[in-house]
Amino acid sequence: MKHHFWILFALETSFLLWMLWDVMQLKYLSMPAYIPIGFLWLLISLMNN
Repeated sequence: MKHHFWILFALETSFLLWMLWDVMQLKYLSMPAYIPIGFLWLLISLMNN
């Protein structure tokens, strides 16, 4: 079951980095940056249970 976490973790991390790249290029974000960060913390808390 742990491999599911790492797959989702990699997807969320890459998505977060892509969002940060958009911020650095001063593009308009259609979603606030705290949403992918919230998913990241949710996945981390699920792993620790």
